[in-house]
Amino acid sequence: MPGTEFLGIPDNFLISLKFTHSSTALAAKTSGTQFATHMEIVYDLELSKSHDAEIDMHSVVNLVSVVKAQLHMLGGSEPCEVLQHMMRRTEKLLQAVKQQDQAGLAEKEVEAFAEALLGLPESLVQAGCSVNDDDLAFYTETIEDIVKVMKVRFAEIYRKWENPDEWLQFQISQFHYDFSRFFGAMEKNSRGRYRIVKNIAAVTEGQDYLLSFEVDSAFDPYLYMPLSVKDVIRDLAANARKYTMPGGTIDIGIMQSNEILRAVVRDSGMGIPADELDKVVQYGYRASNVKDKVRTMGGGFGLTKAYKVVKGLGGRMWISSELNKGTSVKFELPMPEGVAKKK
Repeated sequence: MPGTEFLGIPDNFLISLKFTHSSTALAAKTSGTQFATHMEIVYDLELSKSHDAEIDMHSVVNLVSVVKAQLHMLGGSEPCEVLQHMMRRTEKLLQAVKQQDQAGLAEKEVEAFAEALLGLPESLVQAGCSVNDDDLAFYTETIEDIVKVMKVRFAEIYRKWENPDEWLQFQISQFHYDFSRFFGAMEKNSRGRYRIVKNIAAVTEGQDYLLSFEVDSAFDPYLYMPLSVKDVIRDLAANARKYTMPGGTIDIGIMQSNEILRAVVRDSGMGIPADELDKVVQYGYRASNVKDKVRTMGGGFGLTKAYKVVKGLGGRMWISSELNKGTSVKFELPMPEGVAKKK
């Protein structure tokens, strides 16, 4: 079953992430030994209008793609008419998302689509459709969470359309909560294949990911960033999990001072070939060592989006990597004057 990294999950399933407000601890975590190849990315990114739109909608594209995969799982080789209709509707929404068709993504349209997803199990029963009981049970179990997250993502999109570069205030505790749900969803969807844990003593070797997530803000208890940057951190974290086998580590650090916002996402995964390090921000590019080995629903432009957002906000981005040892992505953004005075 394809990953549903974008689901929300019940509160009693939340992963307790390790948060710190110690600048010393964060510095130790984010300034450790570099991998063999390290460079600042200065690639001149050229995107078509359609690719630019798709990148801006990256997280929603992935989420709707998860829905599409769920429907195909239910339908099997011969989906009934009810499922075919829902598949066509999902594909129409997916195209509207990729094209940033604001009319097709109006709030009432998204709400109607969400209600149709929630009502699909009953519609299948009423139509007498033949579906696998286990697949239907999994769909029923997860679709409510998918819809909840979908509504949140679209609310973020609507706000970004109004003011794409707006720096928002987040409570660090809420930031902690959001990412614990995010990582918990990954674990839930694995159906026992792995866990994501924060305590090294709790790790089952070869099965669990050891996660560290640290935040240090000069404006404690608040953190400031545009929604697009939060989205980038989420995408980089998903990539770190995707390209690291169970048993590996994922380290995420965020630091905010009066002058800069810095974030680092580091893993112990497959790494990137040295001669491809400056290419991985190109649209649709996947490193040669993973493109045929890792099953993914993404479009291959998570790093493209990260670079686009960072450069658009006047920032800088670095990638360090070594084959079979891991990858680290770091970016820094200048703090706009007076932004931390917002309430």
